[in-house]
Amino acid sequence: MWCARVYSGVGVIALISAMWAAAVPAAESSHWFVPLRWWGNVSYDYHWDKAGGDASVARHLVAVNLNASTYVWQPWFVQLNGGLGVALNYSDARTGATTGTIASGHSKLLVLPQSRFPLSLHFERSDSQLSGELVGIKYTDTRYGLVQRYRTPAGGTTLLAGYDHDTYNTANDGEDVSNFARLEMTHHFKDQELKISSRRQKTEHRVSGETYMQDTVIARHSYHPTGTFNAESLASVIDTADDTRFMQSTVRYVQLSSYAFWNPSDKPVTITGGARYFALSTDGGVTANPMNSINANAGINYNLTRYTRLTGTATATRVSTAGHQMLVTTQTAGIAYQPAYIYFDRFQYSWNVSGSMKNHSGSEDAGKRLDGQLGHALQRSFPTGPGAVLTASVSQSVSLHFDSAVGVPQRISNSGMLAWQSTRGGHNTSLRLMVSDSRTFAGGSAGGEIFQLANFQLSSSSRLSMNSGLTGNLTIQAVRQVARGVPDTGIHASSSGNLMYRHNQAFGVPRLRFTSDLKLNANVATPLPWVENEGQRSMWENRLDYMVGRLDMRLCVRLSKIEKTYRTSILFQIRRGFGD
Repeated sequence: MWCARVYSGVGVIALISAMWAAAVPAAESSHWFVPLRWWGNVSYDYHWDKAGGDASVARHLVAVNLNASTYVWQPWFVQLNGGLGVALNYSDARTGATTGTIASGHSKLLVLPQSRFPLSLHFERSDSQLSGELVGIKYTDTRYGLVQRYRTPAGGTTLLAGYDHDTYNTANDGEDVSNFARLEMTHHFKDQELKISSRRQKTEHRVSGETYMQDTVIARHSYHPTGTFNAESLASVIDTADDTRFMQSTVRYVQLSSYAFWNPSDKPVTITGGARYFALSTDGGVTANPMNSINANAGINYNLTRYTRLTGTATATRVSTAGHQMLVTTQTAGIAYQPAYIYFDRFQYSWNVSGSMKNHSGSEDAGKRLDGQLGHALQRSFPTGPGAVLTASVSQSVSLHFDSAVGVPQRISNSGMLAWQSTRGGHNTSLRLMVSDSRTFAGGSAGGEIFQLANFQLSSSSRLSMNSGLTGNLTIQAVRQVARGVPDTGIHASSSGNLMYRHNQAFGVPRLRFTSDLKLNANVATPLPWVENEGQRSMWENRLDYMVGRLDMRLCVRLSKIEKTYRTSILFQIRRGFGD
């Protein structure tokens, strides 16, 4: 179908060109049409793939791609560019051989591109088999559309209207057809900006007949009279409709919000305030469940001294749902003190203390709460050689919370970090080990919560020679989390690693690049491919790239393992460019 559209479009262009040639003398016509700028390539791809116990598949692909660009009369009047690709595909598998033709193309027409009202029309069809890469999922994507813009003579207002049609097809899931339409308006006036946009999206899955539709309208207003004050407002309505084999549902989201910020340059104070309205209504085909909320908030930060800050906030929220209403209010006041670092010998010491009061009403956890926290940290760096330094740090914080609803929970957090970094010549290496332990005790009992983390990171890059280099990284992490009423599941480990070698003149051949890339991921502490575990992914890719003049060649061999399935892929490609 898309080929018919392209060929009919080419026919129309040819007909117009013939009529123009008949009506306009050749000398005058030369002023309207300029020589084409054209370029392209011819390529051959060989792709061999085998996964697990499946039969191997060998595919041969011969492709020709041609691109061209020109303009009519003057570059500011009409610009045209496009391309067409045609490939012959032959697949040889144990289950049988198949042949076919693959087509791709793109085109773009720009009318008055430098004016206040440019028009753009575009078309594109892509096929993953023509990407020249080892791809897992085969797909085709066809998209066409237009965009019309307009700007007022004064430049204060811009308008935009656009439409896109997209057809996405995969062998496994079938065809998805989507239509997008959008309208936008932006208006600038003194210290203010107003932007209104609307968008409609409709997607249909052709195999199942399921549809999805979304309508969105968003309005934004910004007010910036000075550098110390700004206000932002937003209004949005989003409607969605799902029609599947199992259910039909519609959802509407409505939101109105406004936020203001004031930070005078001559006063150590910051004041914020805002309001928000949110409404949600759903219809699952049987019952509707509306809900809405109104929220107002205000806050203030005041720097009493260079190291002391006072804070205060107040919020009020009214929630209405299923015929019930609830008003929730919160007020907080706090103080924080963090003095300057203390240096002695080669150590750096810091400490901080903070406290806050909170009153909460209107919900099940209503009550009063007092929070206090004391923390300190110690750090020191040790030179370990030319260009190398070892940094060690430890920190601790103790928190006490008095809550009229849940008692007096206490939290103690300890952490330590050891890092080493070396930079010497063309070699850079860094190691980092971090451990942390956080425990919460309720009413002094030991039956609280525990969170423990250990993380090790190693990264290195080395320039082995003028043309070669090696980079790698390794991350190992272990986590243990214990919550009240939940059984302790022990330590959960995960790891990942990457090692890459590059050579820009392999085997002494100029312009012959070799890349070897090894990637490992696992849910155990060692991401080795021979260690069986769930979620394991490993891949080793070796690639040769050679370029001389307009000739490009590539050979790629990839070995991969996803959980217990091994896959081998080989890609050979040769490409010759031509034209401008």
